Amino acid sequence: MDKTYVVAVFWDIMKFYDMLSLVLLVSLAIESGFPLELLAMEIFWHVCPRLVKVAGWTHDVPLFNDRGLLAGLRFSNSLARIMIYPIIEALHWRLPQNVRFEASCVVHDVTEYVFADTEQTAIVHAKHAIRIMLSQMCVHELVVSQKSTCIASTQG
Repeated sequence: MDKTYVVAVFWDIMKFYDMLSLVLLVSLAIESGFPLELLAMEIFWHVCPRLVKVAGWTHDVPLFNDRGLLAGLRFSNSLARIMIYPIIEALHWRLPQNVRFEASCVVHDVTEYVFADTEQTAIVHAKHAIRIMLSQMCVHELVVSQKSTCIASTQG
């Protein structure tokens, strides 16, 4: 039985919902065909002024927001995916065609797997994939958390 070498990278994006660039998100949402009327209403909820209330006291100066999504709104996860999918797509287009690669995404947690016939090939392609991910994270103004992990294994 042949061995397959696997390198898995588990990406954790720091303060993902809090740090999203809404300007970039709107641009990507329009580009992906997200309905404009729905997008306008959804973004309104994310940028509306917020008041701090504590034990009946309300701060008299509203807080304004130009970054981040409120995690509990109906389309927050859909908009989050709009931010992540171009990053994963870049991996698919920029890795060599002969690289067996898989990626999975649960909202903002991204996992990438690189498979190869030799350990050295797996490591070389995984390093290339990591460079692509890091550059795409920078383009999308996202910060990789120190909790991100890389694991190598042998199957077979």
